[in-house]
Amino acid sequence: SKITTVEESHQLLRRMRAVSSLASRLMAAADETSCYDIVSRLLVPLFEVDRCSYVLLKDPENVIVKQITANKRDHVSKMGMDGGIDGVVKPLNGTAAGVCARTLEQHYTPRTKDSPFETQRIVYTMGLNSVLA
Repeated sequence: SKITTVEESHQLLRRMRAVSSLASRLMAAADETSCYDIVSRLLVPLFEVDRCSYVLLKDPENVIVKQITANKRDHVSKMGMDGGIDGVVKPLNGTAAGVCARTLEQHYTPRTKDSPFETQRIVYTMGLNSVLA
């Protein structure tokens, strides 16, 4: 992207420093959970996202939710994951994660209100308007 202001230049520099710091911290992380915490603490505020979740492919039909980091607790509650998140198994079919698994590419939903995926329409009711999976 083209940088046109000093503020944009400073923001890009902050992001580059954060990614460099992220790499160093991940190498020193004690375990998998620590990695998710490190990434969330750096990237969520840096990119000003409201919610960040980590899911891993469990098998061809399911994903395991490893962690959700949200700026508001009700973002986690509305997704039905109040009682603990790590290890929750969710079906892959009919989700953006399913599209990612099938195409091996990221999937961007610019308007969750009109998403074909139920989970993303729930996200819309929380005030979150776009999703990158």
